[in-house]
Amino acid sequence: MKLSQFTQNNNEELLSTINVTSLVDVTLVILIIFILIAPIMEQGISLNLPKATSAKIKSKEALTIEVDKKGQIYLDSLPVSIAIFTSRIKSIASFNKEQAILIRADQNNKYGDIVKIIDIIKSAGLTKLGILTQEKK
Repeated sequence: MKLSQFTQNNNEELLSTINVTSLVDVTLVILIIFILIAPIMEQGISLNLPKATSAKIKSKEALTIEVDKKGQIYLDSLPVSIAIFTSRIKSIASFNKEQAILIRADQNNKYGDIVKIIDIIKSAGLTKLGILTQEKK
């Protein structure tokens, strides 16, 4: 930003201005970068989801739990053990019993692994639970 000084007529008054053109340019470039990067950040772990014809769910407010085909649990896209997962779910439930939970699991997962996760969530007292699927075409 450049601070310019001008004199007006013969009154010798000092007029100061700030050139904000470069500031606006940088701000617009940063905005464009965020617009391009934001969709990439929402992707998460690559899973082969089962297909269903059910209605779409708004997942903005929900906590998403992901389970890959090997049975690895991801909480907020970070891998966690079953013990850490259990303690975190219990602490979430102690703060907010109305927390919505969405399970996003690979369709090749063992049924028992998903039931174990659902059991942990239900035993913590969380009842708003959904399972994410792909839309059938």
